[in-house]
Amino acid sequence: MNRLSRSLTKATFRFEDMTKYCECGICGTGTWCEPHHVFGGTSRKISEKYGAVVYLCRPCHDQFHRHPSAFLWLREKTQARVMFEQGWTLDDWMEHFNKNYL
Repeated sequence: MNRLSRSLTKATFRFEDMTKYCECGICGTGTWCEPHHVFGGTSRKISEKYGAVVYLCRPCHDQFHRHPSAFLWLREKTQARVMFEQGWTLDDWMEHFNKNYL
């Protein structure tokens, strides 16, 4: 197997790990969805730990990234949900995520 074949195989494997067949969290279409980490960057792993990941179809995921107000809305709602589910105060939230979106 040449280097390009190995690279493509690894890239395909990673892409398949990151997608799943589901109902899009925005449009409701049953299709292959991609994870959108509500709190990305350095908070990506903790987003996964506390269920702050939304699965979106590719067109909705692209549109979502074009609208900053959608990010703010989703972060507010998700922070409130996670705090409620965990029984956290704002101090508890800040200890884990280091940024308040409410």
